[in-house]
Amino acid sequence: MPYWDHWKASALQRPSGDRAERSLLIEKVNTMSKDTGTSLKALEAKLEALAAQNAKLEAALAAKAKRTMSLRLGQKGNMCIYGLQRYHFSFYRAQIEHILDHVAEIRAFLRANSDTLSSKVED
Repeated sequence: MPYWDHWKASALQRPSGDRAERSLLIEKVNTMSKDTGTSLKALEAKLEALAAQNAKLEAALAAKAKRTMSLRLGQKGNMCIYGLQRYHFSFYRAQIEHILDHVAEIRAFLRANSDTLSSKVED
C-alpha cells in the first residue's frame, strides 16, 4: 500500500468528535493524494532525463577509454601531450626537436630491446 493511501486509511479511522474537522481532514488527504500523483509524473520525467544523461555520460566515458592522444599549448609556451597516461607530458620546443632528431635511434633501440621492454596495454 503506498504511503499516502496508508496514511489516508489510518487518518480516516481515527475517532473524530467534530464532523467539520473530519471533512477538512478528508479534503486535506485527497489534496495530498492528488499532489502525489502530480509529483509522481514529475519524478518519472526526472527519471527519464537522468537516464538520458546517464547514457550520455557512459558514451563519453567509453570514448575517453579509447584515449586518443592530443596536443595542447601550455601556459609557459611548452607543448603538452595528453592521452599517454594519467598525467600529461610537457616538453619545450628544443626538447621535442631533440627527440625528433633521434627518432631513428629510438626506433632501433625499441627493436633491439623489444623482448625485455615492458609494454603497457590499455583496455
